[in-house]
Amino acid sequence: ERAEPGEILEGFFSACEPGPNPRAAIVARVNEAGPKLEVVEEMQSLAATFYYKVLRTICEKEKDRVKKDNFSEMLNDASFHKSLLALSYEIVLSIHMRPSRAFPAVPEALGVAMLDLLVVIENFSSLFNSLLSHGIRRHLTEVQNSIVERDVWRSTESLHQALAVDANCRCLATAVLSCRARGVGGASHPTLATASTPGPEGGSP
Repeated sequence: ERAEPGEILEGFFSACEPGPNPRAAIVARVNEAGPKLEVVEEMQSLAATFYYKVLRTICEKEKDRVKKDNFSEMLNDASFHKSLLALSYEIVLSIHMRPSRAFPAVPEALGVAMLDLLVVIENFSSLFNSLLSHGIRRHLTEVQNSIVERDVWRSTESLHQALAVDANCRCLATAVLSCRARGVGGASHPTLATASTPGPEGGSP
């Protein structure tokens, strides 16, 4: 049985103005992810359920923070959803599949840019850290380390594009600082690594 967004998320979808109702694109993306990853239906259902729960929680927390329920820009942002979906599969497969998929198999199969994934992981960890098990936190740290060490610097063009967005810049700087604090990534990028930049506020990734 396929997971569904649920009544609360449906309400947030309907509140998107201006712009299209994002429901169709979101549900289609979720339903297409499992076949792309070639995982069994149980894993697809678990990942989709997790994704919808996280998305609902993000919307609810944002509603409490900004006192509105129109998140059209975020809910119609394909890059955000693809990254959150990849994160959901990373977590579910790391828990339930042995051996799990080696990173970056999941984001590559879903066409997720590593910089986008790094930003979403950093915000997800900030928002839900107290609810995560040690195993999940460790897995996400390993994924962040891998991106910072090997992937994030491959394309100067993609890096510049990401840093053109203020929120991405803050999150990326926070992620690099976090990884450097753990002794990861060396000192190859002192400008980013030493930036005095505030971390993400308690909002959406």
